[in-house]
Amino acid sequence: MKLRTIGLIGTDSSHATTFAGLLNDPNYPLHVPGYRIVTAWPGGSPDFPLSASRVETIMGRLETEHGVVRATSPEEVAASCDALMLLSIDGRARTELFGRIVPYGKPVFIDKPLAISVRDAAEIEALARAHGAPIFSVSALRYAVQDAKRRVSSAGAPVVEATVGGPLQIEPTQSIYYWYGIHLAEMLFALLGPDCLSVTTERCDEYDRIVGEWAGGRTGTAICRHPEAGYVYEADIRIGDERTALPIDPDFNIHYAGLVADAVSFFDTGVAPVPLEETLAIIRFLEAAESSLHAGGAPISPFGDAKRL
Repeated sequence: MKLRTIGLIGTDSSHATTFAGLLNDPNYPLHVPGYRIVTAWPGGSPDFPLSASRVETIMGRLETEHGVVRATSPEEVAASCDALMLLSIDGRARTELFGRIVPYGKPVFIDKPLAISVRDAAEIEALARAHGAPIFSVSALRYAVQDAKRRVSSAGAPVVEATVGGPLQIEPTQSIYYWYGIHLAEMLFALLGPDCLSVTTERCDEYDRIVGEWAGGRTGTAICRHPEAGYVYEADIRIGDERTALPIDPDFNIHYAGLVADAVSFFDTGVAPVPLEETLAIIRFLEAAESSLHAGGAPISPFGDAKRL
């Protein structure tokens, strides 16, 4: 079977080389077959130091280690490939970059987060629908908790309470919670579903606590720790009266493999494994969390323009 082709938009993310390893190297233990990354446009944001400092290094590795060809524009990538991955780490650029590739009608995986505001996410959704281009966006941490939950509960009983914890690294250009808080939000939504009704945020000395109230009286809490506490993720859930810690595998390559396998399935079918409506709900959750923080901990609805309840 002929391998289908993927093009990358943005090489300032470490995910570019991780995904290329999973897709392009048949000897890789977690190899995901069916597609190959063949071309990439570096991109990069000069006013975002993390982006500017590594965009060319990662592009160079893609060229020398994975045989990826450098393109001169996003449009060149979109025209030449069967599927696209928008990996540029600067959330501010996502809408503009997506607008340049969406007219080609190819399926697009958009790395987390989909956008760094509800307004930008809505614009991306509108562009995708107007051009008939399916999109899929997810964090690898969703796969970490999904796999862990399956190991501790096979009965399918609903989670009534979930608590997740992890690092809160803040990049000033990316707002407060979109950069790393997205991982914790994905974990909560993977465990509780998309129907969050209100969000309250409290800032403490060592962490930010985001508490969401879900339909049916269910509760989800994200403990966003300062990076000095380390880059460890954890989660526990309550099903009925029983609370269980979820064993999250620290080998992130396993979770990335799950993400890439879902992306390949999405490229083939055009159906996102995580519905766009849920991804948009996660963006609303993060915006509501920031609004609550700025409002001194007032509960905020994640619907509409995240008005105070």
